[in-house]
Amino acid sequence: MRLKLLFAGLALLALSALCVPRFAPQDLAVPLPEARLDLLATARQVIATHPDFTELGQGSASYLAFVRTLQGDLREPLPWWRVYEDEDLVLNYVHDPHTNLQNNFSPFSSPDILPLGFDWARGGLVAYRVAGSPRAVRTGDRVLQIGGLPVAGLLPRLRRFLSGNGPWLRTLAGLTLPFGDTLRWLGLVRKGRVELRLSSPSGQTYSISEDLVPTDLASARAYLLGEQNFMARYIAPPRSVLTHAGPFYAWGLTPDYALFTLASCDDTPGYERAITAFFRAAQAADVGYVVIDLQQNMGGDEAVAQPMLRYLPLRPAYTNRQDPVNPRQIYRGKVYVLIDGGSMSSAVDIAELLSEAGYATLVGSPAGMASQAPGNVQSYRTPDGRMAYIVSTEFVPSVNGQVTPALAPAISLPLTARDIARGRNPVAAWLGKLAAPRVKT
Repeated sequence: MRLKLLFAGLALLALSALCVPRFAPQDLAVPLPEARLDLLATARQVIATHPDFTELGQGSASYLAFVRTLQGDLREPLPWWRVYEDEDLVLNYVHDPHTNLQNNFSPFSSPDILPLGFDWARGGLVAYRVAGSPRAVRTGDRVLQIGGLPVAGLLPRLRRFLSGNGPWLRTLAGLTLPFGDTLRWLGLVRKGRVELRLSSPSGQTYSISEDLVPTDLASARAYLLGEQNFMARYIAPPRSVLTHAGPFYAWGLTPDYALFTLASCDDTPGYERAITAFFRAAQAADVGYVVIDLQQNMGGDEAVAQPMLRYLPLRPAYTNRQDPVNPRQIYRGKVYVLIDGGSMSSAVDIAELLSEAGYATLVGSPAGMASQAPGNVQSYRTPDGRMAYIVSTEFVPSVNGQVTPALAPAISLPLTARDIARGRNPVAAWLGKLAAPRVKT
């Protein structure tokens, strides 16, 4: 399932923004009977679809009782955002990252936004600048409090509204904390303003009070551009390596390693040809390492792993593959796979498959999703047609049959607040130290 794209260009961002259904103004009233019907219909669809109920036999009585409590708490006049909030709670009951409202990880899902970016690094929550950010805030400043709530209290509260384990919940916190809806859910907005307490790298603390700004094409584009620039600088490998590009993928060579970046698991036109060209180029250049970048890849179709596996030596248990390539085309060098808390869904399956079957070494920070999790989603709409949502339809088994809370890398490269303050990208720094194990001629 795709939630965002790391390397989306500005034109794509603007186009996608125009195509995302705009949520109704915050003060638009929704008829109470309609809202209650929507909540109950969503719950019944989850019961009929989600494997917690269809495969594990979880009882529905307590779930329906929870939904009826939400229905009973609704009062007119009923603003649209309140129905959206309760719809989120109904879907989050199963606490499955694949069961949620669609588009709720986009700034267009909220009527307003805080002009500031956040990322959960090792050592705590840090802020980064986007267009319109307060001048006092510098990228890398640590966030101590939001709306008077210490940062340590954010994740427990967010878990009620956002699904996922530790790594993914921290990723979602960074993605959604600037959204006015998220801040209001947490009770951190006062008269349209948000109070923040921050700390600079030198240890000096300071406070600011910032207005939420209405979400429109300009403000959302500014936020997405700031997010894109932050990811490119502090998480993504060097862009200068990526000399061949296509939809959702790019690749290139250095004298020491070959890098293939997959931003989304989509078997787009040209993808298999790109994989073939990539491995043949790696072979011809005699590079010592192949690096597959799945950071911030939110998933899609796990079948995109198969073209990669065709060019790797496989463990005996996985040698029954279709259409093998000429043995002389198998890449025999070291293979690394980059993952992080934004690696989700099928990207986790692919990383696990490359590691289990193809001898690859995982590098980075823990992936956002556990192995063997609900997936294979189906899309639905509420009866009034206002909201679209997705629900998992089955459990997707892990590659090796083992369940882990998060896919952990063998080589740990967590992003820290100190890295951000120093302008250091730990993945790029690690890649910069990769040297071929032999002198080339």
